[in-house]
Amino acid sequence: MPTKKVTLETPPNPLRDPVVARATELIAAGMNVEAGEELEKSEKDLLKRFGGQKSLGWLLDLYRRAGNFGRTYRLGEAYAGGALAADPRADAGTRALWEAAFPRAYEAMVEKYGQAAGNPDLFLYTIMRKESGYNPHDVSYADARGLLQMIPPTSKQVAVAAKEPFQPDMLYDPDVNIRLGAMYIGSLYRKFGNEIQLTAGAYNAGPRAMTRWCEQHGKHPTDEFVELIAFAQTREYVKRVTSIYAKYRYLYGATPYEIPLTLTTTVAKTGPDY
Repeated sequence: MPTKKVTLETPPNPLRDPVVARATELIAAGMNVEAGEELEKSEKDLLKRFGGQKSLGWLLDLYRRAGNFGRTYRLGEAYAGGALAADPRADAGTRALWEAAFPRAYEAMVEKYGQAAGNPDLFLYTIMRKESGYNPHDVSYADARGLLQMIPPTSKQVAVAAKEPFQPDMLYDPDVNIRLGAMYIGSLYRKFGNEIQLTAGAYNAGPRAMTRWCEQHGKHPTDEFVELIAFAQTREYVKRVTSIYAKYRYLYGATPYEIPLTLTTTVAKTGPDY
């Protein structure tokens, strides 16, 4: 792993810059979306004025304060260079870039709803990163919406079961998206033996498809099972989610994640089939 130290510096008096001052005022007023937009439209000029990559840390902090985790993620990916190949414990600068690329986005909501719905620690951040890049307004060609890319028909069934009101556009609200997504993903996790790979595959391809693959290939080791998933998109999805989850666990978890050699492929009869 690279061992070169990553240094992030706070530029002198950044609040004197009119763009930064305006964004800070907007954050203080609770206008986080507007603050993020103010920063993003002047981002390149700000970095140029304040010293480029070395001054990235304070800008990342401003984006976090504005709740614009999609931008911290993209900046972390764009500017991290070799830092993401290095150990995040190497130095504070390296860890800051890791945390930018793998943020605990919408942490209060994730922690409130994730654990209560039976999700494994840090898993919702993983799905959020893979599905939307932390963009609450994201929408796919299949009409999957918001942070966890919940589709309206599935979300409606989850909401009905929870006796909650639902309209499709509510999925653009981070609180609603994370709450319904946490309930659905948590139920998949229980249905599929508390296995990360099976849960991810069921979320991508649907629980009926994953149930079928468990019946067909359940005796195979984990790596073979994943390669036997019939849909190429789901195979790659499972691999990517596993990789992201391992990074989240390494960065924030009490213990690193170790991929199991075999999977519990006995599917519970209860839980969603949609």
